[in-house]
Amino acid sequence: PRRPTERERFIDALMQRMTLEEKIGQLRLISIGPELPAAKLAEEIAAGRVGAMFNTVTRADNRPLQRAAVERSRLGIPLFFAYDTVHGHRTT
Repeated sequence: PRRPTERERFIDALMQRMTLEEKIGQLRLISIGPELPAAKLAEEIAAGRVGAMFNTVTRADNRPLQRAAVERSRLGIPLFFAYDTVHGHRTT
């Protein structure tokens, strides 16, 4: 059998440290909106309950959210950012 790589060992160790709530949080893709303003969203991110952001396109929007994930959450896991584009290609 092949030996796990350094990256695989890191991921395995990280997964073992994560709570169930943090694992579920990594599956959540959230968008900023009236029902979840940026300040409340940053708290959810810092608590490890959000793993990805949807349709936040400006650095001014992204940076404080990424800081909440990396600097304020227990494990410092960065956010994943996703965008809704026409046919997977930005056309505007």
